Amino acid sequence: MRRTISLALLFLLILGGCFCHASAQTSGKYPITVEALEARLAGLEKGRAQTLANLSAYDGAIQECHYWLDLVKKAAPAETAKPAPKTGDPKGKPEQPKVKPDAAKHPAP
Repeated sequence: MRRTISLALLFLLILGGCFCHASAQTSGKYPITVEALEARLAGLEKGRAQTLANLSAYDGAIQECHYWLDLVKKAAPAETAKPAPKTGDPKGKPEQPKVKPDAAKHPAP
């Protein structure tokens, strides 16, 4: 989980750095203003919150999968220990379907 969060934060830092670098290279015609920086900061904080929420959702889903996987693995040995139902005769020959001899010759009306 720490690695995932670290990678996400690293991504956000890199992405944020790219935007800042691009903003710093603007010409004098489009100066950096307080309003623009505050709007950008609000957008970044909103994106950060959404990313953290997504990470939490992924972590919860991963934990749930591990829980169910462990539960199924613990239940699997109990099911495999049960003997298989017997079919056919004890000598291993498959059981033949029981059909009345007359039914094959004389189908029902």
